[in-house]
Amino acid sequence: MKTIVEHLSHLLRIASVSSLCNRPMVDYAVSALHEFGWQTKTMEYTDAAGVPKFNLVAAPEERGWRIRG
Repeated sequence: MKTIVEHLSHLLRIASVSSLCNRPMVDYAVSALHEFGWQTKTMEYTDAAGVPKFNLVAAPEERGWRIRG
């Protein structure tokens, strides 16, 4: 399992300016959250400039929460 510093270091290397698709950032977050036993759901939309964007919803599985959709 990665340390917090390793996660932050990786996140800082991902291009995340608003003019780009944020999929790489969301994919990394999903992967990291799954390592810690969280459930996730991503939702895609296209912004006004035509760039695909993704929202991420996550919840810890141990609390019995269920993400539906």
